[in-house]
Amino acid sequence: MPEKQYPGRVVYIEFDCDKCGTGKMVYTGGQTDHPVFKFVHVCNQCSAVLHAKHAYPVVQFEKVEMKPVSGGKKKESKTESGPFYEIHPAPH
Repeated sequence: MPEKQYPGRVVYIEFDCDKCGTGKMVYTGGQTDHPVFKFVHVCNQCSAVLHAKHAYPVVQFEKVEMKPVSGGKKKESKTESGPFYEIHPAPH
């Protein structure tokens, strides 16, 4: 299958501490495996412990759609890069 490229954006996800409400949960490098595999986190403010299914912070990549700038018509570029577009997040 040929490789395809799409425009995208990066989303950075943090986990706020439920106990103190001001700190962020930081992955310690540890994990649990009983009964389910989880990543061990500690709050950087109050030292509360969290076992989560992801190691926070998480970085995700989202595909975005390309939409024409105005009236549904493409404006031709004077360069070889092609039409001008604005990037809009893909609907979920």
